[in-house]
Amino acid sequence: IKKPVCVVSGAKYLSDDGWTDLRNPLDTDVPFRMFRDEGRTYLQWVGEPDLRIKMSGRMIMVYLMCRELSTDVSPSTIQQLFTPCVAFRIVGSPSKFQSNVTEVAFIPEAHSKQESTSGDSLSVSNMLLLVYHQYFLD
Repeated sequence: IKKPVCVVSGAKYLSDDGWTDLRNPLDTDVPFRMFRDEGRTYLQWVGEPDLRIKMSGRMIMVYLMCRELSTDVSPSTIQQLFTPCVAFRIVGSPSKFQSNVTEVAFIPEAHSKQESTSGDSLSVSNMLLLVYHQYFLD
C-alpha cells in the first residue's frame, strides 16, 4: 500500500457498558473526518462542542474504510478495500452525562500508613501507578 485513500466509517467510545456508538446528537453523523494537508492525512474532530466535552478522558475508536489510490483505471483492476481502526484517549476526565460533573474516584486508604511499612503487597499509590503505566504509556 503506497497511497491509501481513507474515509471515516464509524466511531465508538468506551463506556461502563462497553463500546458505544459515537454520533452527533443533532444530525447523527460521525464526529470525525479525514483531512489532508501538505501530503499528510489527519483525523479531524467535526463534532459538536458539547459532545467533545462529554468525550473528555474517554477511549475512542474510529473505524476507517480505505483503498489504494491507483493510477490504473482499467476495468480489470481490482481495488481492494481494507478497514483499519484508530484508538486513542481524549485528554481530560470523564464526565457524568446527566449531571455533567467530572468523575472522581476517592480511595479512603490512599494515604494510609501501610504504604511505607508493608513490604509484602503493593500500596494503593503503586497499584495506581502500574495501572496508569499499563494503559497510557505502553
